[in-house]
Formats: sequence, C-alpha cells, structure tokens
Amino acid sequence: MTNQGFSKLGYYALDRITDVVPSFAPKVFQKLFLGTFGSAFAYSLYLSKYRHQLLKTKNFDKILVVVDINIGDAVLLQNSIAAVRNYFPQAQIDYMCSQKGGQLLPRIPMADNVYNVFTSGGIPSVKDAEAVRDILVANDYSLILNFSPFVSKRILSYGANVLQMYIPMSAYILYLWHVKAEHMHISEIAYNFLGDFLKPLAKETNGAGLEIVRKSDIAVSKGNVVYLSHEDIHAAHEFLLSRDVFPFDRLLLFNPDVTMKFSMIPFSVQVRALKNILESDDVDYALIASAYFKKGIENELLEALPAELRRKVIIVPYMSLGAFTALIDLCDVFLTGDTGPLHIAASRKKAANRTDELRNRTAVVSVIGPTDSRMFTYDSEKPGHMPAYQDAPSKVFVGEAPCRNVTCLNKTGKTCNEIRCFANIDPEKISSYIVSYFRYLNTPARKLG
Repeated sequence: MTNQGFSKLGYYALDRITDVVPSFAPKVFQKLFLGTFGSAFAYSLYLSKYRHQLLKTKNFDKILVVVDINIGDAVLLQNSIAAVRNYFPQAQIDYMCSQKGGQLLPRIPMADNVYNVFTSGGIPSVKDAEAVRDILVANDYSLILNFSPFVSKRILSYGANVLQMYIPMSAYILYLWHVKAEHMHISEIAYNFLGDFLKPLAKETNGAGLEIVRKSDIAVSKGNVVYLSHEDIHAAHEFLLSRDVFPFDRLLLFNPDVTMKFSMIPFSVQVRALKNILESDDVDYALIASAYFKKGIENELLEALPAELRRKVIIVPYMSLGAFTALIDLCDVFLTGDTGPLHIAASRKKAANRTDELRNRTAVVSVIGPTDSRMFTYDSEKPGHMPAYQDAPSKVFVGEAPCRNVTCLNKTGKTCNEIRCFANIDPEKISSYIVSYFRYLNTPARKLG
C-alpha cells in the first residue's frame, strides 16, 4: 500500500512485463491474484484477524475514524461515520481527515467532531503528528479505526486500540472484484464493509453497558455532502460578476489538473473537446481552473484554441477550496479527470448560513483512465455506477486501457513507461454529450421551468 519492499518490487516487475505485453500479462496476473487474495477464504481470514483485534477493545464510548489524507478521501468516506453510528448511537464518534478536505466538512451530521489535520498528500509531517497527538490525548479514545496507509500505528498509539482498517477493507475490495460485484463505489464500499466488520458487536449492550443497536434505521445516503460558508459563496458570485458573467449565462467549468500523470486527460483530447464545446452557441463561457500540479496547463489550453474562441474562456485564478466549490455550484457543467474536485462536484452542497441559496444543478462529467470507473466516478445511467448527488445528470467516459488491472487502483505505485490509460478516448463524444446537455438547458420549456 505504501509502495515499499516487496510491494514496490512487485509493481515494478509487473509494469516492466506490461510494457512488453500490455494485454496478456496484466490479465493473467489479475486472474491469479484475485483467485488467491480475492477469494472468500482470504477475505474471511483478514476479517477474522481484525475482528479478533476489535473485540479486545475495552469499551466503545469514544471512537475515532481516520481517513486517508487526500481531499477526495475526506469527502468520500463520510459514510463510514454512518456505519459506525449504526452500532454505537450513544458513543462519541469523531472524524479525522485532510486539512483541505476538512474545510468543506466543518460538521458531519452523525459525527461529534471533525478534525482536519493532515496538511499534505504524503506521509504526515512532524507538525501533523503533533496535532494528532494533542487530539488523542485530549479525547482518550478507546478505539481508532484507521483507513490511511500513510498514518502509522505509532502516530496513533496513545492508549487506544488501533485497527489498521485499510488492510481488511482492501481484502474486501478484492473480494468484491473477484465475485464481480456490480456496485463498487468507494463510498458504498466503506459503508458496507464497516457494517460487515462490526457485526460481532450487534447485541443490545457491550461490557460497559453502552447501548449497541442490532439494526439501525440509518441508511447510506444518496451521496456525500459538503458545506459552504457565506464568505465562500459570496466570493464565487463576486468572481463571476467581476468578469461580466451573469446568472443566466450558460457556464462550463473545466478542471484540467490531476495529481498523477496516469489520471491526466491527454492534452490533445482536452484541446479538441474544449474547441468543440466553445464552438457551440449554446455555451456562453468555459471557465478553466488554474492547475496546482500541472502548472500552467490552463494557459497552454488557452493558447491552443483558435483566437476567435478565446473570448469565451475565463481562467479561474487560485482561490480557496470553499470558493471554488461554490463556483462549481454556479456552473451548469463540470468537466474533470479523476481527482478530488470530482468528488466535491458530485457532492450535495449545503450552506452554513441558512439565508444563502445553492443550486445543486451541476452536471458532472468525468474522464477516467486507469481505475475502475465504478469505484471513483459517477454516472446516472451506466450500470453499477453511483449518480452524482446533484439535480442534474452525471456521465463518465472511460479509456479502453488494454493493460488495466487491479494494481491500477494504486496509481502512486505504477511505473509504466507508456501511458495507455486513455486509449480510444474520443473527444468528439465528450463534447457532443456536453453540447447536447447545454442545448437541452436552452430549450424554451426548460428556460421557463
């Protein structure tokens, strides 16, 4: 998981073979790998081992859920709180996540506290570890469920029973893949896995007398939720007004940036899709987000477009994540690759100030390459996919990678020399879908509605 030791060597060896025989080798590897580690027997072994550790917990009055340290993980794993709350309705249950992702989660309805601690997408810094220590000492947790492979048990060991949950949940994912499960979105996986994992605790009371419910009325939600401050909502409105963009203008917001090269939509595809979209009279403006990782790509895209189309392009400068999220809500379509903002766009937006209004009518369009689209993207019609939690359709376009296999889930460990992830992605299909949606929005009946 952390790309060290045998795991790193195994990835390297498979990637070198894949470079030579991209179709055959990964398929053989996946069949053998899932046949062994994705079997019901393998999953039951992991489940038994970690349930045994779970039952060593002295009481369940204070529980901390630690999720992975990227923005998307903070948003995606909210339902883990609901799953734990099903069993412990009276316990203090807290949520620890990334600093940026946590900005959008000042509260989670079923969590008592949200701690946005982790400042980067790698191993926690010394300062992060100190912040974690202070929280653990102050709360004296009895159980910590850690879903991040980057947060070591040493950082979390302050008296609580620490369970490294990313290991049995990985086994659960492999099992679902092996049995060809239809629904595999990571939000649903986290909820269902914890429900299965905690079953031995389904009794009326535990040893300390704390009530535990056998079956809860709490159900997994339609999707995830993020919360926006009055200041962030105001900043998004002011940005559009300063560019002479008004409420009835039809807006596309394109996020060209991703954190890893294997998720980057090919530049030529980006240019062709944007050109086709901007040529439509049904689209007033395309907003292009400034990149944090592939710096300058927004300006490269602008320069690659014909001069007559550039007047319809607005470069979005760096802004707070909350303001950017509010800007997404003001746009009719959000187009992106596989990255954190995708999950933010797909989430329901709620205003912290009740006087503020949000639309929640953004169509979410994503383009994905290496990973299973059912796990990390959204589609209103494709079988096995979760729709975005918006009053608008969602659509995913998936590359036909000949070498896609289970190891592609961990893109940070991949070393492929040639990126085949977006094979046969057709920019014409992407732009045609988006333009047709704008055309639908511009029909007289829709405008009156």
